[in-house]
Amino acid sequence: MGSLFNFYLPYKDESGNNLSAFDQALAIIAEAQKLISIGSSGVAITYSANYAQTITIHKTYESGHWNTNTSGANQAAVMEAMESLMGGKYSTLQRRLQIAPITTMTYSDYGGRTHQQVVESDLEYIKFLLDQGWDVLAWQNQSSIPGYAIGGGIATLPREINTLIQTTLGKYAIDYASEAMSESIKFYHLNKPYGFFSNFAPYPIHLKDRIWPTSEHYFQAQKFVNTPHEEEIRQAKTAREAAEMGRDRRRPLRRDWEIIKDDVMREALYAKFTQHPDLTEKILSTGDLKLIEHTNNDRYWGDGGDGTGLNMLGQLLMETRERIRYDFSSGQ
Repeated sequence: MGSLFNFYLPYKDESGNNLSAFDQALAIIAEAQKLISIGSSGVAITYSANYAQTITIHKTYESGHWNTNTSGANQAAVMEAMESLMGGKYSTLQRRLQIAPITTMTYSDYGGRTHQQVVESDLEYIKFLLDQGWDVLAWQNQSSIPGYAIGGGIATLPREINTLIQTTLGKYAIDYASEAMSESIKFYHLNKPYGFFSNFAPYPIHLKDRIWPTSEHYFQAQKFVNTPHEEEIRQAKTAREAAEMGRDRRRPLRRDWEIIKDDVMREALYAKFTQHPDLTEKILSTGDLKLIEHTNNDRYWGDGGDGTGLNMLGQLLMETRERIRYDFSSGQ
């Protein structure tokens, strides 16, 4: 049995610059190579297709060929680039890296079927691949998170079909979760899955009779409690600016900071995840999975990038989750 992976493939980098179709295609290829190297039978990437493309893709694979000649804009351009690369340097991926189309529109009709029937067939094909030991990369991007990048552009999906696609892929992500993915959740970047766990996430909190733009603002400001620096940091325009101000050692750090910093973080996290109902729901939905701030930039709050860091932020998030769970069970 294969696994379905929530595969984040941004179309812009962190500076807001567009990523080319070839850059995105190379990211798919790299992930496919990794999965195949550890035993995957093959890898498929979900793709928003028109009905004619869906028919062509399936006929191509059924005939034993690999090049579907998919072309167009947006996701189609990425598929075109991927197959171009597979025709050259990455020829070993021919027949082992495929497109899993999900039909979002048609230019004529659906061959005597309804749109929903076609989509149900598309989703059943993805299940077939998973049952055959293939891994499936469920495409996500900045516009779709936390859902999947299916539809959009000129393909405006009816609500019921979009719901069918999103809920089915979400169910597959659980039913066909890889063993590694089912044990932990790693987070760090704001624009990637679970970015809401970051202290930079734009969720204001109310503490000490004031509103703090983010939990990062509050945490950094408490290094200089009851001084003008505290309010200066609260008014910082961004979380990153607040972090830089808090780390500026020209400011007089309170003497007990190393003793109380975990408690300050604990206080900020509890406020953040209880004052925003959507965040309460999200943190509880992670069940008992281990939460890990995955970065090589920090060995105290994060895991150090190699798992040897303390991951104190992740630990405090799990503690917060348990505390909220207790609040619910005790009726608070």
